Amino acid sequence: MALMTAGCGIGREDLARLGYRRLLDASLAPPFDARPAVDEEGAGNEQSAHYAVYDRARWRLALRVMRACRRSVPAELARRLRLLDEFIAFQITPGGDLLQIGESYAARASGIGSPGAGPIRYMSTRGAEGAPPGERARVYRAGYVMGRSGWGWDGRPFTEEMSYTARFGPGRYAHGQNDQMALTFHALGRDVLVPSGHIGYSATSWRRWPASPEAHSTLVVRGVPSATAPRRPWSRTPSGTAPTR
Repeated sequence: MALMTAGCGIGREDLARLGYRRLLDASLAPPFDARPAVDEEGAGNEQSAHYAVYDRARWRLALRVMRACRRSVPAELARRLRLLDEFIAFQITPGGDLLQIGESYAARASGIGSPGAGPIRYMSTRGAEGAPPGERARVYRAGYVMGRSGWGWDGRPFTEEMSYTARFGPGRYAHGQNDQMALTFHALGRDVLVPSGHIGYSATSWRRWPASPEAHSTLVVRGVPSATAPRRPWSRTPSGTAPTR
């Protein structure tokens, strides 16, 4: 985005065009088998609820820059970003808290900027404004099962609904944790099962614990090491070819 912005600002069409192309490649067709920033189901590639919200803000800015630079916003990118709002909404409890899945700080839905008129606004206002996702449950190939008893319909208050998540899929990368099979559960107006959350990046030894399977509501077999080695799908192999998933 910076290259496109700079190119537009100084009148270098070649730089603006290159920056625009790189931005679209990163979001829709990244090289070397890297995961797209937002996949076709709307899931972010960070394995973190906090960073899904952060990336949402950055992509909203990117779209504004595209239009200011007289570049078109691809329909597929706009569609994925709309679905990203639903992906985030499923990670917000009926109590209004953003789940601390992956490296995520404690946060409230009401603190998400520019909520729009859809699922984010619905969650941040506890159903008073906006529109919820069209389904009560969803499975994302990126490694998430997420659902709830409802969105505050049929006479049940929004805050009295039940919600749950389960993690599966690819190993830890980006801002994820070793949380495969981990569960979260919110019912009767309170958190029952919660993720480990995030304490920052300065204390390496402390940071290892929230990222470990033992810090999550998942199965751990004593004496059997977990497969916790991070995967880096965006890096080249020694031969220079794309790594195999």
